[in-house]
Amino acid sequence: PLAGLSPGNMRSLPWSARLFVGGTIGVASVVLATHLPASPPNVLLFVVLAVASSLASGLKLRLPLGTSASNLSVSYTIDFAALILLGPNPTMVVAALSACAQSTLRTAKRNPAFRILFNIAALILTVQAAGWVFTALGGQVGVFTVDLIKPLVAAALAYYLINTSTVATAVGLSTGQPVFRVWHSNF
Repeated sequence: PLAGLSPGNMRSLPWSARLFVGGTIGVASVVLATHLPASPPNVLLFVVLAVASSLASGLKLRLPLGTSASNLSVSYTIDFAALILLGPNPTMVVAALSACAQSTLRTAKRNPAFRILFNIAALILTVQAAGWVFTALGGQVGVFTVDLIKPLVAAALAYYLINTSTVATAVGLSTGQPVFRVWHSNF
């Protein structure tokens, strides 16, 4: 989640952070509205992945990074599996549910609405971008052949870079730190 943002309301953020957070939420809202699947291709698989991702959202892997450490949610692995099994449109719903669970359940203190919405928005955009990379490089949803390696690795890299840079940008803008420094020291 977006731990580096101000704990209060969105008005407590610098204008650049408000613009970025609000813009991210706005763009993700449009993407969600225009890409929302009428129904998932496999309802049972969708429900299983959505529940598993939401339950796993509270589990963290601590990643040591030299002098600091970062946390990676276990739910990201389930979200990425959903991307490969269901495609980006159903997966953005899985990821949104997971982000909501991660931001609201088992948290030390209540997150403000803008932070919850930003976390959801960041994952919606991350999933859609990774899905685009996957299919642009020849990956086919639910098809597992030797040709899957290149689109799979590229989609995983896109997922990581887009998600971490989105969060680092919001944290950097909200705290007045250089975005690259935030990204480098945390991700």
